[in-house]
Amino acid sequence: MGGSAAPRCHRLPAAPATHVGAGTVLALRSRSPGAAARGSRILATARHTLELAVPLGRDGRSRRATAPPTWPLGGNPPRRRRSDRTPPPGDRSRSARRARTLRDTARHRAPGDGAGRDRVTRRLGIGALPGGPRILYSAGMTAAIAALLVAAGTPATDAYLDQTRTRWEQVARQIWEFSEPALQETKSAGMMADLLEKEDFKIARNVGGMPTAFVATAGSGSPVVGILAEYDALPGLSQQAGEAKKDPRTPDAPGHGCGHNLLGTSAVAAAVAANQARISQKLPGTIKVFGTPAEEILIGKTFMIMAGAFKDTDVVLSWHPDDKNQISNGTRLALTATEVEFFGKTAHAAASPWLGRSALDALELFEHAMSLMREHIQPTARIHRVIKDGGKVANVIPDYSKVQVWLRDKNIASVEEMIGRMRKAADGAALGTETRAKVSVLASVRDPVSNAVLGKVMQTELDRVGPPRFDDKDQTFAKALQKEIGVPQAGLATEVIPFGPGHGSTASSDIGEVSAVVPLAELNVAARPLGTASHHWSQTSCAAHPLGFKGMHVAAKVLGASLVDLLTEPQAVAQAKQEFAKSTQGKPYVSPLAADAKPQVF
Repeated sequence: MGGSAAPRCHRLPAAPATHVGAGTVLALRSRSPGAAARGSRILATARHTLELAVPLGRDGRSRRATAPPTWPLGGNPPRRRRSDRTPPPGDRSRSARRARTLRDTARHRAPGDGAGRDRVTRRLGIGALPGGPRILYSAGMTAAIAALLVAAGTPATDAYLDQTRTRWEQVARQIWEFSEPALQETKSAGMMADLLEKEDFKIARNVGGMPTAFVATAGSGSPVVGILAEYDALPGLSQQAGEAKKDPRTPDAPGHGCGHNLLGTSAVAAAVAANQARISQKLPGTIKVFGTPAEEILIGKTFMIMAGAFKDTDVVLSWHPDDKNQISNGTRLALTATEVEFFGKTAHAAASPWLGRSALDALELFEHAMSLMREHIQPTARIHRVIKDGGKVANVIPDYSKVQVWLRDKNIASVEEMIGRMRKAADGAALGTETRAKVSVLASVRDPVSNAVLGKVMQTELDRVGPPRFDDKDQTFAKALQKEIGVPQAGLATEVIPFGPGHGSTASSDIGEVSAVVPLAELNVAARPLGTASHHWSQTSCAAHPLGFKGMHVAAKVLGASLVDLLTEPQAVAQAKQEFAKSTQGKPYVSPLAADAKPQVF
């Protein structure tokens, strides 16, 4: 073009980065080398367009720009036409209207490769006119390109989450302040549902007979991608935020000792970011947020399954705060929570003890049998118990006692075998004390069904985002906690563990039930020091500390980008469903709870 004038452009509007088409992955990191090369050309075109962009003067006429550099797509840029000249104000002739249209649109079409470049621009979030030439808008789209260039290859879901970082920290802190235990998460669930409703999600409340359960839906059609949100706290784990010594905010009060304030907030943030991408790119598909209460007593998701909440969902993603950065890959233990009750007869403990039959004696005999049983179970098994009722006063023979027993192992079949032995111990204790025993199942969750396809989608995003960027203050606080607890002072995890089998924990979760009805993968992100445990006051302290928020933000970026990956890559969804069908073949889902069971705290 030599020294001819550049095409006219509107001044760059101050459009926020959230308006950029939020493609999960820029073409620069596409798995396809061809797409990556085209992505480089798109960004080069964007830079060129920004160099051409000049603000309009007060009279509405364009100021002249210097000669542009070589056209990055090959050849020379199109020459200006007579109609490019700005018409006088008030001129409404056909040529004037055309001139204004061309003034607003830089019609730069690359030679060939139209369809291929269109695929790249969809991932970048740059629009194309249906049936017409691919274009770069010189007004709003130029601002979008500018934001892309500033982001330097960052997915716009990340850009949105970075922009709104403070908002999500405030949400997480508020839920931490609420610290509501299982089935009492009224404020926490209400806050999340209301927030999603303001972001144009449709909310179904009181799901599965639980007032604190909800399902939020945005979009329509397939694929249907879901994400799990939890927000219940644990009894007795109140703790001051950022304190390296045990210091309850309120003695014996609940606290977020499992970091569910981070979990729920991150899931909601990821869903909102992904939904903005869906809207900006006009992607088909549906995003669902499952607000699942009472995870700590392992019933929320099971009752939601029984209510059909997951019926039409294709895939589900989840995450949990941890001390490592990895994809869990299905290694959690199956668990069944039971209640063992003994019924006897009261009597005066001194005047007529021979008339009584002690339910407490039966419970103690049962406890002894279970202690002996521990030598004869698998190394992977766990047995926990807490006595809930052992009588009221010492001088009355107790006619009632109750103990809660939780049994875990690597799969639900092994757990059921242990329950059979436990029932015999209860019956034997009752027989030996002339009392009556009753064993009830309160909750049961199976070991998760792993899904490598979904796990690798999230692993790709975790590798891209990287571990939380902890600073020296975070590491100092982490080591102070480790010293106080008595574990090695290794600080915080600064690496991402590669994808592989066996990553996970010996904990249990009702995500196992979800994984039996829909393909599911779980992410772990460091939000507490290495070697420390959840269900401890130290996790409560971290859950409202900058190090916890940093883990939460990494999780949101990984989850948000993964959701949009699945919306834009239907073949990955199909492969995940195929793997799920193979893993569950011949294993139809049967709820561990009775059909007439009701949600209750235990």
